[in-house]
Amino acid sequence: KKSFEESVGHLQKAIGLYPEFYEAHLLLGTALMDSREWKKAELAFQRAAELKTNSPVAMIALGETYWRQKRYDEAEKTLLAGLKLDEKSWNGHFTLARLYNDLDNIAKAGPALGRTMQLKPDFAPAHLLAGNIMLRLNQQQRALAAYQEYLRLEPKGEFASQARELVAQLNQALKKQ
Repeated sequence: KKSFEESVGHLQKAIGLYPEFYEAHLLLGTALMDSREWKKAELAFQRAAELKTNSPVAMIALGETYWRQKRYDEAEKTLLAGLKLDEKSWNGHFTLARLYNDLDNIAKAGPALGRTMQLKPDFAPAHLLAGNIMLRLNQQQRALAAYQEYLRLEPKGEFASQARELVAQLNQALKKQ
């Protein structure tokens, strides 16, 4: 309920008092990611990963900060290491799918996205990404179904208006076929 600055300040104070406080580093990194301060978040997650080398959460979060900074090689390596520690991390698989999608490697993006949807079928952004990938593969019917599922799960989501437009366009295109 407190402000972002206060929360970050409390976490930094806790880390100052106890530098080995793994959870504080992890929470600080998460807070910094929420404010899109990728480099600072990266440093917090690196420290968390140093403190707890077998932490899939820290590794996957660190991999996401690399992905956000378009440091794809580091992101892939770190995400895969995190997924070795926890193969059931839907977030790790999803970030890996986004990374491969950014690299136009649909052959790798598809399986990572499929695993995400197996682990967390109600995660709307995965359906949105699936729709985007299907559209790129010219699989309009499957893209339409994915966008409709996104809208069912997140009707007021960040990309809902764009998804509605795509659904309308796809419905029109499919009627013409």
